[in-house]
Amino acid sequence: MTHSIEVSCVGRSLGTLAGNFVIKQKNLLKDIQPQEFGNIVAAACLAHDIGNPSFGHSGEDAISSWFKGEGNNYLCCLLEEKADFLKFEGNAQGFRVLTRLQSAINRGGLQLTYTVLGTYCKYPRAAFIPKFDDSKKVSEKKFGFVQGDSESFKKIAENLGLINKQDNAWSRHPLAFLMEAADDICYRIIDLEDGHRLGKVTFGNRCETREFSCQVK
Repeated sequence: MTHSIEVSCVGRSLGTLAGNFVIKQKNLLKDIQPQEFGNIVAAACLAHDIGNPSFGHSGEDAISSWFKGEGNNYLCCLLEEKADFLKFEGNAQGFRVLTRLQSAINRGGLQLTYTVLGTYCKYPRAAFIPKFDDSKKVSEKKFGFVQGDSESFKKIAENLGLINKQDNAWSRHPLAFLMEAADDICYRIIDLEDGHRLGKVTFGNRCETREFSCQVK
């Protein structure tokens, strides 16, 4: 939760800066405020890890591994649906939590706006797209929604005007890049803090450790 709050704060700043730029470029001064961009990115950032299982990426691997082994006996479904389990993905689970599982008695779960949900989705594609298996594009390496949520995401993508790459695959919403940047900034700073706490990195102008030496500029 601490990480999510940190990412949300950084995302709000990035979104507001981007909003200010867009508003000036498009002469939208009377129609919208920069803070509205910031609010959208902050909300998506706050939710960006909500679908992660226990132990993070290791937990994802454990779930996928189980379904590839013993759990495969329970997968009596289409290939498209099997892929959701064999490649278990916290981002797709997060989309499910936000739109269906949390506040399940409400249609649309938390009833977030299409823009927030589009910004949240780093991987706007389904799991079973064989031609993307070896893709080098970051947005195509993983998937962002399970087969059961494909129609929901299609509706979001169409309303946002996301570029359709093929069936069940779209280009990212522009603000999703800011959410990812905020996440990267925060965890890399925390990595440095952890390195300092372990004595691997110093705050001096020059640092030398057993593993490496570096000049800090």
